[in-house]
Amino acid sequence: ILADLVNFGKRLVTTGNLIFWPGSYNRILLERAGLTDYFTLQIYADEVKVSKPNKNIFLTICRGLNVFPENVVHVGDNRVEDFEGALSAGMNAIWINPLMCEPLSEEGEGVAIKSIKYLMAALNKIESKH
Repeated sequence: ILADLVNFGKRLVTTGNLIFWPGSYNRILLERAGLTDYFTLQIYADEVKVSKPNKNIFLTICRGLNVFPENVVHVGDNRVEDFEGALSAGMNAIWINPLMCEPLSEEGEGVAIKSIKYLMAALNKIESKH
């Protein structure tokens, strides 16, 4: 999925609150897994001193990419931290909710999907609104 997104011209950012270890550990883990080349930025709460769902962490992403929030889609599995936090910053949001019955549905101002395998369909739905 990461390769598909990059091949479609998407710039990817990983962000996290990382409760159990610092962002520097996550950087090492992603590097050892061979995933760092997929990400334009890595933004971690301990490094920027703000955590999700605070809209400022999402706006930090926008500044790092030099884009407006409405041109960003945040994908996450936590309704409050990821989904509502991104929406509060003016971003588009996709919530991965494995408890859903249907594979994809509109969820207020965003989109919810049952599994990451429906991500491209959710992105297409968001992009068709713009």
